Amino acid sequence: MPSISKFMPLLLASTALAIPRSARRGFSTTERPGIYTNTTRPGIAATIDYTDTNWAGAITEETDVTYVTGAFEIPAISMPAGGDPSTSYCGTAWVGIDGWGNDCNGGLIQAGVNWCIQNGAVTYTPWSEWWPAEYQINFDNFEV
Repeated sequence: MPSISKFMPLLLASTALAIPRSARRGFSTTERPGIYTNTTRPGIAATIDYTDTNWAGAITEETDVTYVTGAFEIPAISMPAGGDPSTSYCGTAWVGIDGWGNDCNGGLIQAGVNWCIQNGAVTYTPWSEWWPAEYQINFDNFEV
């Protein structure tokens, strides 16, 4: 069974290559609620820190991106102290391309893993998504 760590870079590389350069539009930071300019770093041209109430991670303004890679650690999960066993406690981590500017025609290409615990049962579900073109696709043939 293939490993998710080998799958995600391949998926993201293949989807990034599938986007024709002619389809890319310019970067825009207008009308992005919840994000504000924090600081400009001296000596580094056009580098700005942003804060967002929903997203975390790096933002880079580049052209001709053909692949991305990323890594995250999938936690061993347990029910929180004092938690209700019948409640589903979940988390997720992922790597994506765009979702910030318009390089993917307003879309977002991403892949990741969801994890949940409920009634003592732990599940890990790898997935991919090219939003808004398709819904999240879950994979059951990858070891997490």
